[in-house]
Amino acid sequence: MFQLAALLIALGAPKENAEPERTTTVASIERLPLAAPINRVVLSVDSLAMRMELTTTADARAIAQRFLASEPQLCPFIERAGNTVILDCRTPRIEARLDPNGGRPMLEIREVRGLPMSEDGDQIWFFYHPIALRFGSGCPGDTAAAKGECQFKAGRFTEAAIEFRKSLQTEDRHLAELRLGDIALRTGDPATAAGWYRMAGRYGMFGRMARARLCELGGTCLGELRKRTFDASLLPEPLHTEMLLRASRAAAYMGSVKESMVDLREAMHGNPHVCDDDTRTLCRRMVLFALKFPDRDGGAETLDVYLNLPSRTEGFLAIEMVRAAAERALDLGAPLFGANLLAASLPWVEAVDVDAIDDHLLRAAEMYLTAKDLARARTLYEYSDGRIGHKRMLGPRWAAVTAAVGGIDPHAQRAHDALINDAARDMADAYTTMSRSLRFRQSQAEPNGSQSESP
Repeated sequence: MFQLAALLIALGAPKENAEPERTTTVASIERLPLAAPINRVVLSVDSLAMRMELTTTADARAIAQRFLASEPQLCPFIERAGNTVILDCRTPRIEARLDPNGGRPMLEIREVRGLPMSEDGDQIWFFYHPIALRFGSGCPGDTAAAKGECQFKAGRFTEAAIEFRKSLQTEDRHLAELRLGDIALRTGDPATAAGWYRMAGRYGMFGRMARARLCELGGTCLGELRKRTFDASLLPEPLHTEMLLRASRAAAYMGSVKESMVDLREAMHGNPHVCDDDTRTLCRRMVLFALKFPDRDGGAETLDVYLNLPSRTEGFLAIEMVRAAAERALDLGAPLFGANLLAASLPWVEAVDVDAIDDHLLRAAEMYLTAKDLARARTLYEYSDGRIGHKRMLGPRWAAVTAAVGGIDPHAQRAHDALINDAARDMADAYTTMSRSLRFRQSQAEPNGSQSESP
């Protein structure tokens, strides 16, 4: 409590903004009665997918029935899967929290006017190196602004706010105003954050970053003004990469998948570490969203970004992404590419989730059949027979695969190639072809047909 009070004092309110024009960040709120103690419920929200899940050790059926009886408007589509209650929502601009409410627990759902800020990875923060941006020496810093930035990087927000307050009367005041807004936002006070962002102005590199943050909070410029607001041109690093990532996120929430992936690809091209470490979660959430988006526009760009994600075969959402990438490849008319993605991922998918291997094998076999590569389909069928056994190869889908490959001699076509070894080479060939096609389309769209840079 003492630390929070100290932070509030350090942040204060901008003097010139004592009665600020409030940024209305919430459009509507719904509170649904929760038929379980909140300590027996785990809430996860995927706003891009317009979905939230409550996994419980209590009675999931009772929770679902209580929600349905409340006739929710924001997330009206409710189903139960085992001990998980799933709510599908009408909008991606949602945040949610569990509220104990004095012994009457509630699920509070908020529809925000801007972009959600409560999920893991939602708030984008880059370290602004004092030497590179010329406001001091390296950490621990020799100016108040540099000391504040070093404290901000270390997560010591009270100390950072105190140092940035000292910078308000210096030439580094716009950086200080931006960061004081960031600290307020990170500590759950968007109204104070908006006041500081307005103080930072609209121009100069820190003013431009503040304007983008205000857009994310209020949502008023997410339409036609979006590209101008999130324009990253002429910004120094790391502000340039940060702005591209913010632009990609804003476009994703507006359903502009191709624009989102083009911005993300540009950010990755300029900074190979942009989708690693602190930004890994956000990048993977956006890529998975783009891979699953029903519109085919942007499919090639999305696959290109996916194939270049750092460590894409491990960690958060790795299995979900490779399966979605295979389906998107099939959607784009490249079933062999999709099948090879699934086949090449068999070893690490099995290592992560052995129970998931059945469906993975089946879908890969089906895609090989769609690609009319009967030899590989047969090889994969035999591998499945040896790996999971006939007793688990049941149902009409496996029956269709069995019928299709039953009379195929696995030695008749490319029999000397082992499936796993060959898959990697085929995937590389397919990726090269796709990249060349993408570059050609880009060059045709540019003035005078100039050749664009390789993705």
